[in-house]
Amino acid sequence: KAHIYNLIIVDWQMPDMDGIALFKNMETLKNTKNRTIPVVIVTANGLAGARAKYMELGFTDFLPKPIDAMELERTVRDYLPREKVKNPFEG
Repeated sequence: KAHIYNLIIVDWQMPDMDGIALFKNMETLKNTKNRTIPVVIVTANGLAGARAKYMELGFTDFLPKPIDAMELERTVRDYLPREKVKNPFEG
C-alpha cells in the first residue's frame, strides 16, 4: 500500500504465502494505487493449460520456470510503461 509499482512479478511458491494467495490478498486491499498494475506469476507449473488457469485467476501474464532471459525481458518490456524502458543502444 505504501509504494506505487509499475509491474509486479510474483513467484507461485514462496514461503509463508504462495503467489496466488498473495495476489488474492492484493485484490482485497482498499485505497491502493496499485489496483491496475500488471501482475505476472512465475511458476514451474508449465503444464498444458497452466497459462489459461493463471489468466482466469486474474494474473496479467505467466512465466514458466526455468525462466528464459529473453522471455523475461520481453515480458518486462511489454508491461512497463514505455517511458520506463530504455533502449541500451540509444544514448
